[in-house]
Amino acid sequence: MGVVTGSHAPSFFRSLRAKLVAVTCLLALTISAAIGSISYIRMQSVVLSNAADGLAGEARLVAAKFAESYSVMRRDVTLLAISPEVEGLVRGLVAGGIDPQTGTTAAQWRDALEGEMISFLKQRPAYTQMRFIGVADGGRELVRVNRTATGFERVPASGYQRKGEEPYVKASVASGGVYFSEVTYNREYGKVVLPLQPTLRIVMPVRDAAGQIFGLVVSNADYEQLLTLTFAAVPSAHEATVINSAGDYMRRQPGKKPDALQFHENYTQPPPAILGQFHPEENSEQVYRTDSDLYYFVRLGIAPAQTAASIGVALRVPLSQLLAPAYAFLRDTILVSLLVVAVSLIIAYVIGLAITRRLRTLTETIKGAEGDDDRLVLPEDGVDEVAELSRAFNGLLSEREHLIGKLLISNAELEEFAFAAAHDLKAPLRVIDNASKWLEEEMSDRLTEDNIEDMHLLRSRVTRMEDYLDKLLEFARIGRRENELFRQKVTGSQLLHEVLELLTVPGGFQITASTAFNELTVYLMPLHQVFVNLIGNSIKHHDRAEGNIEIDVEDQGDHYLFSVTDDGPGIPSKYRETIFKMFQTLKPRDQIEGSGMGLAMVKKYVELYGGQVMIDDGLLGRGAIFRFRWPKNQFRR
Repeated sequence: MGVVTGSHAPSFFRSLRAKLVAVTCLLALTISAAIGSISYIRMQSVVLSNAADGLAGEARLVAAKFAESYSVMRRDVTLLAISPEVEGLVRGLVAGGIDPQTGTTAAQWRDALEGEMISFLKQRPAYTQMRFIGVADGGRELVRVNRTATGFERVPASGYQRKGEEPYVKASVASGGVYFSEVTYNREYGKVVLPLQPTLRIVMPVRDAAGQIFGLVVSNADYEQLLTLTFAAVPSAHEATVINSAGDYMRRQPGKKPDALQFHENYTQPPPAILGQFHPEENSEQVYRTDSDLYYFVRLGIAPAQTAASIGVALRVPLSQLLAPAYAFLRDTILVSLLVVAVSLIIAYVIGLAITRRLRTLTETIKGAEGDDDRLVLPEDGVDEVAELSRAFNGLLSEREHLIGKLLISNAELEEFAFAAAHDLKAPLRVIDNASKWLEEEMSDRLTEDNIEDMHLLRSRVTRMEDYLDKLLEFARIGRRENELFRQKVTGSQLLHEVLELLTVPGGFQITASTAFNELTVYLMPLHQVFVNLIGNSIKHHDRAEGNIEIDVEDQGDHYLFSVTDDGPGIPSKYRETIFKMFQTLKPRDQIEGSGMGLAMVKKYVELYGGQVMIDDGLLGRGAIFRFRWPKNQFRR
């Protein structure tokens, strides 16, 4: 049975309409994706730029607030350094105990200065200690006031310490101006005391009447409390981290209290990555972006003479928060793109339906005209490409019908000529045959054996000529006439039986067929004629009294591959084209009687039905294998 292949069963997915829909959807999706991607990237860039600008302004305000805390400390020590109490104490100490200008004793000025320092401590909750240190006598303290758990302590002279070796004392004397120390743990008598308290010190030199540095006004501040109080005065909707040049930092998250100060000598948690991105020598402002966050950093100097001393603020915003509008836009873009694709799908389907409807009409018109004697005419209405196709097709059909008409007339004339020629040529041949017999009978007593042999040769040539004419007429009619045998289906075994009925098979020959061939179902004609000639050719040209001929078939999709294998003498490769020509034989006809038309008819039948004939060497060095392809549906020509 013929198998309907994919090419014979068109589906929607292989149709022009499906391709139009697919191309339209792909185009719509590509354009939507391109526009959406470009818009998203641009929107992301604008959002990040605007966010950076907003963070910049806020970071500057926060940084300025922290810088102001340092400025307040500078102002306090400056006011204290130029206060009458400090100046009077210096004059009194220089004069030996009594201020020559006012007559006030040094002890009285010391008591007044302690009161002034306590006043500052009351106003500044972060201050822990204020002192007036003399340069002489190893930097011995001259006045000292401490903040205690219960109030304020005026330290007596017996409690004064020598601070001349402290780094901040040396640095301040060397600079001759206001000096901010690094943040270090508080030290008493040269040793760190418990509990550990990171302390910031600001130092202001005090000069005597001769312009020489007499002493230092020093203010100590609890650094953690200083930052905490500053944070309290700075509202911010973003996470903020304040960092100094030594690496001490404090972080506050929105709506929460600041975290504990992280002192650079004793981090209790891993420092944030942002800490390593900014250094005092870098630009005062930077934007820094990680995979998940956007930072804006502002760094301000805290003392003109101390270029390395700075305070910086970094504001952080999660990218997910910043890009939420961009993500929403991207989501909306995807939804719109899907909507555009869906609408494009519908529009493309409708347009495709309109286009293919007319094409289907043309196809159905053409299919409906198969076997119809009426002339096929396609509708030509319209001005589009389909109408042009119809007009071109109608013109082609008209030309084709004209040529077919001429060809039918020519074929009819040719067939009439062939029939008449065969009939008219056979008549003289019969006369020659009869005349030779009469002549042989009438002159039997006068003819020699050679004469009689010549008469027999003459009649054999007449018989051969009649066979030529029959074969020639049969060859000319191939493909021109079909009868009910061309529509009759038989099995392979039935076909072989019909073939062998027409052949004279010598007793020593075995003709066998494979199971696949025997179970095959095919049309009787013209395969019958093909196998008659192939098998007959193998028998006729065999060089032995015994022989084997095998018939097989292979299913190759939309066609069969038949084979006829014999164990005869074989066919030299140089003759494999010659044997398919008319009247060609490999041996003289005196040795093998034949017209030389059998293989020519095989080739014409096979090629007429779209097949191909091939010859290969047989097995074990003998014989030949004739193979030919044959369509499963031989009526599709």
